[in-house]
Amino acid sequence: MKDYIESLSSSDSTPGGGNAVGVVNSIATGLMLMSLRIAILKKVGDIEEPLRFEKQLLDIQKKSLEFADEDIEKFKEVMASWKMGGERLEKALKESAEVSLEISNQSLELIKLIGGQDIDSYIVILTDVAISLELAGACFRSGIINYKINVKGMKNQVAYNSLRKKRDELVKEFNDKYNDLIEKIKSLI
Repeated sequence: MKDYIESLSSSDSTPGGGNAVGVVNSIATGLMLMSLRIAILKKVGDIEEPLRFEKQLLDIQKKSLEFADEDIEKFKEVMASWKMGGERLEKALKESAEVSLEISNQSLELIKLIGGQDIDSYIVILTDVAISLELAGACFRSGIINYKINVKGMKNQVAYNSLRKKRDELVKEFNDKYNDLIEKIKSLI
């Protein structure tokens, strides 16, 4: 972690915000994995539903880190194409925006998984569940911020509108899932 923080703090442009969001979402997922393992798996052992939840969390964690790495590569391509402009820059901006939306999507998937749990089963470790959810919410919003900066430079309206539609769908689902769930968990703490 120390090496990563030093790299993030350097004057290099990567890793940057999009990468950090993917890393933090993997940390949020790690907190939920810990919560599952302490509150449920330690007590019940190898039962199908908790094990499936664990597998889903591990998948989100893996994808979040993959998209964090991909964000670095896509941002480097944006920077390399910036002066040239044209089709190469359009493609780079679109791909970078898509990665940002995928990072937000992974955060939303984590939120939905947490929302599908019997929260009362996690009462002994509820603060970690709440922190996982708060981090996922921040990651979702941060991914959307990163998306916005990438699409801002796009000229291709068809590609822009397609990305905006996906963003709008994600934001609507986030708003539907996140706010009620975080209030429910906070009320139990």
